[in-house]
Amino acid sequence: MATKGDPITGDIVFLLTDPDTKQSQVGTSDGLEPLPPEGVQLSPLGNVTEAPGYTILTIGAAGPVRRTWPTSACPPRTGRSSPPA
Repeated sequence: MATKGDPITGDIVFLLTDPDTKQSQVGTSDGLEPLPPEGVQLSPLGNVTEAPGYTILTIGAAGPVRRTWPTSACPPRTGRSSPPA
């Protein structure tokens, strides 16, 4: 989880990496966009640890801004994007 710009007032985004292609993407409530690879750093597990223009949030830093998470970007625990019919 990260913010675009300021960690308190910036929009919450999710920085994701495809484990097969190693292509990183930015997830917002509008969907996914490719993250330009220049300057992106990945952990050994493939997590984005640095990306130009983004502030990576720790769990402790994310807590105070949790109420602003884009809920449409997080599917429910069932993995479905909408309730079953």
